Amino acid sequence: MSQNTAEVSEAEIAVHWQEENYVNPPERFVAQANLTDKTVFDRFSLDNVPDCFKEYANLLHWYRPWDITLDASNPPFWRWFVGGRINASCDPAGHLPGALCARERGRCIVARWLRS
Repeated sequence: MSQNTAEVSEAEIAVHWQEENYVNPPERFVAQANLTDKTVFDRFSLDNVPDCFKEYANLLHWYRPWDITLDASNPPFWRWFVGGRINASCDPAGHLPGALCARERGRCIVARWLRS
C-alpha cells in the first residue's frame, strides 16, 4: 500500500452513512413540485408500460413523430421513440419562464432575458 492511501474497512465507512435518516423537504419546495397529480401512479403503472411514456413525450416538440415507442427486440440495448426526431437541447430551454424558443429551418434559437 502506498503512503498516500489508507486502508479503511466498510464498517468504518458505514458509520458515516445516514441511509436511515429521512429529511422532509420544506413546504415551499413541495408546493412548487411538478408532480401534483396523484393519478400519475395509476397512469404510469407497470401495466401501462411502454405506452404511458407517450404522455411525457407529447410535451416535447418533435420534428418527426416516432414510429415505435419502445423497441425491446435486442436487450439490453432497448431503443426508445424509434424513428422520432427531436432537438433535446431546444425543448427544455423553450419551456423556461422568460425564454423564447424560435424554430427556424430546423434550428432552435433560444433567447432568455432577466429582469434587472
